[in-house]
Amino acid sequence: GINAEYGRHIMKRFRGSFTAAELERGFPVSFEEYISYITSFQNPEEMNEHWIPATTLCRPCHVTYDFIGKFETQKPESEYLIDNLELEQYVPEGFFKDVDNRSRDEAK
Repeated sequence: GINAEYGRHIMKRFRGSFTAAELERGFPVSFEEYISYITSFQNPEEMNEHWIPATTLCRPCHVTYDFIGKFETQKPESEYLIDNLELEQYVPEGFFKDVDNRSRDEAK
């Protein structure tokens, strides 16, 4: 659930009335109240890092991508990148042992 401190703040700001017990617990906060809170920020960088827009944390439009991978094929794609970028020395032995995916040769 939402941290009690955030919940209390949201209730005070966006709810007309609440009980003393709700305020002490900091919940329940409705989805509508949460969305009102999230969308009330003028500057996203003032928000909790878990709620800020992803484009604030990473600026995808400022990167020229030449590779986009998929979670479903992460093992062969990672192996392919490691091989082509010659990064083998930085990858610990057995790094991919728990990943069940296609082999390195199938990804090439």
